[in-house]
Amino acid sequence: MDVLKIPLQNVTEAAMFILLGFTDDAELQVLLFLLFLAIYLFTLIGNFGLVVLVIGNSRLHNPVYYFLSVLSFLDACYSTAVTP
Repeated sequence: MDVLKIPLQNVTEAAMFILLGFTDDAELQVLLFLLFLAIYLFTLIGNFGLVVLVIGNSRLHNPVYYFLSVLSFLDACYSTAVTP
């Protein structure tokens, strides 16, 4: 079987994508916003707190703690890119 002689067809379809919110209720939107904001802030404070702790304490200048601080920084970056 010759791979170059197989006819290829494009079978993609165009579909509409409508992004709807969680709810139209204004009070629930405020509550959800505050909930997600609190989760986001706790994540950032925890991750950057660990990075500052490892940088600030000279006893934590080991490869394991360096690796944990880099992972914590990357988690903060991913949370910043995904959460909003």
